[in-house]
Amino acid sequence: MEKLIDKKRKYLRICLLGTSVFIIGIAALIVGLVVSLLYVWIPGVVIVVGGFYLVPIAWVMYPKYDQKIGIARNITQGILSYDQLARNAHLKIKAIIPIITNLLVQYLVEYSVNETNDGLVLSADIVKNATDHYCRFCGGKLDSHEKRCSLCGGVVTKS
Repeated sequence: MEKLIDKKRKYLRICLLGTSVFIIGIAALIVGLVVSLLYVWIPGVVIVVGGFYLVPIAWVMYPKYDQKIGIARNITQGILSYDQLARNAHLKIKAIIPIITNLLVQYLVEYSVNETNDGLVLSADIVKNATDHYCRFCGGKLDSHEKRCSLCGGVVTKS
């Protein structure tokens, strides 16, 4: 989960940098117009227009990291049912499953999907037949010839 928190911090730096550059663009635009410096005015216009559209989008995306961290924290604290995780995050189950899948692939690799009770279990707790192959992302059973999991679409790596 520390990896997710670090990513949130990096994203915050990007948002702050984008906001700062936007403000510098406004200053460049004003200075370029007042002093009639075309080489200052044109980059100012480009930065302001780009920042006008991109900076708000970046800030709107930022709270999603808090949501992911909250879900990851719930999972690591032992809340493993989709229903309970969805309720805690104030989301519907259909909305939380892609978030959980992303967390499992990128940050919580020690967890897998348990198909029997519609929740999560620790990977070590999944009982697997030695001759069967299972998806490392969702825990679904794989045929030996499959290159992608039929349940989650994860790429199968041969070990």
